[in-house]
Amino acid sequence: MKRQLDEIKKIRGRGTELVTIYVPSNYDINALKKMVEQEWSTAQNIKSDITRKNVQTALEKIMHALRHFKEVPPNGLVIFSGNIAGRGEKPDYRIWIIEPPIPSTLKIYRCDSTFLTEPLEKLLSQARGCYGLVVVDTKEATFGILRGKKIDVIKRERSLVPGKTRKGGSSAPRFQRVRENLLRDWLKKVSYLIKDLYLGIEDLKGIIIGGPGPIKEMLYEEYIDAETKKKILGVVDTCYTDEYGLKEILQRGSHLLSGEEIIKEKKIVNSFFEHIAKDDGLAVYGEDETMKMLEFGALSYLLISEDYDPEKIREFIRKAKEYGTQVFIVSKDTEEGAQFSRFCGIGGILRFKM
Repeated sequence: MKRQLDEIKKIRGRGTELVTIYVPSNYDINALKKMVEQEWSTAQNIKSDITRKNVQTALEKIMHALRHFKEVPPNGLVIFSGNIAGRGEKPDYRIWIIEPPIPSTLKIYRCDSTFLTEPLEKLLSQARGCYGLVVVDTKEATFGILRGKKIDVIKRERSLVPGKTRKGGSSAPRFQRVRENLLRDWLKKVSYLIKDLYLGIEDLKGIIIGGPGPIKEMLYEEYIDAETKKKILGVVDTCYTDEYGLKEILQRGSHLLSGEEIIKEKKIVNSFFEHIAKDDGLAVYGEDETMKMLEFGALSYLLISEDYDPEKIREFIRKAKEYGTQVFIVSKDTEEGAQFSRFCGIGGILRFKM
């Protein structure tokens, strides 16, 4: 669906002639059909002959497609329809009918020079869910969100807590008290930010806290309130408290995210490179060699970078379905994925040595 949306987003109409319709879960199918018919009648008032024809033809394709529906699907319905041909080209009317991945409450009708894909992208994002990632020590804290295979930094904070440099003589106890007070204030601030930044996110699946030393455990045990603790999946050790520390959480906390696609992808791409390094004959790469192994039925996993040619991706996925090969569309948002894209872009792991 993501790849399909990426292609739909690129389409540009010559005027306000591309039709987008969103209807919510359990919407009356007859009401939808009637609405489309009314919009067809309203479109007769469009002054431009070309735009009027393109809008009405797009709506006719929708009316024809809706004849096959007895009811709106449980999650609602999204329809894109219109002439996708460029200026001077022969008209090419297309229609896409999509059931959202989760129940939708949206009711939208729009004619524009582009299709309205943002609401569906948001539903797709919500269906996948997200995780809050926090790395903290006495000096700083970095807050991020893992959504799909991408980590976004949403906030960075630096503390006022001084180092543990000892002051001599009678000033030592006073310095220690000042430091302890500043540390308490810092951990209170971090705990407040965790609650403020994450608990309002509807599709939040959990929070993982990381960092070097005992500060992260102190934060969790003494400063995180009961409501927030319900969302904490675990506390893990990391060496860093910057953006790299957030990536470390994925490595060291993989057991907490074992079912997530980013962890599965990292494991399979690392396994691919391990076979390449060993030269054990269990990995293949390059378009021709990968297709040959796929058609032999020897490929267990097919790996394709997300920036590979879309037509080639579809061709390989069709072949993979024929031979029961599991497909991984490898994101460039991870270090492993970016390395895979640079190395070959397409390859796989064999069931047996050829």
